[in-house]
Amino acid sequence: MRNLRAALEARERRLPSRVAERGLKELMEVLSLPSPPLRIEGVDISHIRGLDTVGSLVVFLDGRPARSFYRRYLIKESRGINDPAAVEEVVRRRLERVVREGEGPPDLLLVDGGIGQLTAAVRARESMGLKGPPVVALAKREEIIYTERGEKLLLPRSSPGLLLLEAVRDEAHRFAVSHLRRRRGKLKSLLQEVKGIGEVRAKRLLEEFPSLAELGEASVEEISIRAALPREVASRLKTYLEDLEGRRGDSGSK
Repeated sequence: MRNLRAALEARERRLPSRVAERGLKELMEVLSLPSPPLRIEGVDISHIRGLDTVGSLVVFLDGRPARSFYRRYLIKESRGINDPAAVEEVVRRRLERVVREGEGPPDLLLVDGGIGQLTAAVRARESMGLKGPPVVALAKREEIIYTERGEKLLLPRSSPGLLLLEAVRDEAHRFAVSHLRRRRGKLKSLLQEVKGIGEVRAKRLLEEFPSLAELGEASVEEISIRAALPREVASRLKTYLEDLEGRRGDSGSK
């Protein structure tokens, strides 16, 4: 049912061919691009209270989603609620792959957010000595388009170009959130391997400790109090997490 619902939602988001075609032409004109942006890549960031931050990259070819090119990223370099830093990391890692594998860069790179996210994406590109791709940001609510030239474009809500950018932005957001939910589901199953922790207790643990890292740093007493767990269950959980970390360290050293 989840897969069917996702497929139906994706179908509803899909732009008619004529709207996508007109959107590409309009974006070329309003963004002063040399040609229609046939390949648009969109970046979004998702996290829970600044923890377990993930990034997504989606690709639209000729105004249509090209899911085989989608990429997921686990943010490694920034902590806390810092979306611009996460955007910079994702864009840099994406462009490093472009350079490494000899791919052509996208015709347009879209980041979800405002000036902060736009500046971070441009900084990532310039740190690699690249002149392209052109970058724009799309802010929610007002749907303002921020450009590298310092422009703030407000297109009509029915504008094909804006509709296309919104489709890319919304798909990047959906993909980032689905990645985060998948990771949370795996973590929830992991916690339930501990004797005395069922679905309800696992859910409560994740509400108090949104990431495995934060949970691992907590003491037995803190886990017991914040998650309302019996101390013996909290102790078993702490031992389990320490054993898990030890196994990861062993595998990483081989």
